[in-house]
Amino acid sequence: MTEEAARHILPVTRRAEMERLLAINSLSQDTGISYIRRATCSVQGIPIVTTSGVFGEDLRGEVLDAFEKACCRRFLGPDNGKPYPEARREKLLQMTMRKQLPVFFLVPEQAVKQEVIAALCQRFPAATLVLLAGASFPDGAVLDLSRLELVYPELQEDEEDQALSTIFLLRGLAGLHEATMER
Repeated sequence: MTEEAARHILPVTRRAEMERLLAINSLSQDTGISYIRRATCSVQGIPIVTTSGVFGEDLRGEVLDAFEKACCRRFLGPDNGKPYPEARREKLLQMTMRKQLPVFFLVPEQAVKQEVIAALCQRFPAATLVLLAGASFPDGAVLDLSRLELVYPELQEDEEDQALSTIFLLRGLAGLHEATMER
């Protein structure tokens, strides 16, 4: 990822609510996280909300549910705000998210559909949606997203793989993932 690409990210976070949309031609959440960290100078505490990316037949409902659960855990704590009635919990969630701005959602490739993106924007208006679009960029007109910012220059597969291998190496050196060895 280049500095040129990173400079596209922060201006999108300053747009009006429900218009904070950008796309990276990547499948990897690690790549999305790297872009965000580079753009924000690795400032600690900037929320990056992810999901497993595994969804079934009700794509829209499952994606909304996955982000809902992740946001409640992240912003309302381990009890997910359950002591509060639903309307108050919703108000607290939205207020807390707005106080944390910017908040980034990494949207996996299979969820990059017009109805899913529209639902996420409606449900989480303060979030900046980072569409992990796969090998090529989505068509903003097809998705009915006139404000979709494409993060250029496009990543080439070998560039992304080089960056990912560096991430994996650094995690290993830092002990952030367990290595198993045959003895």
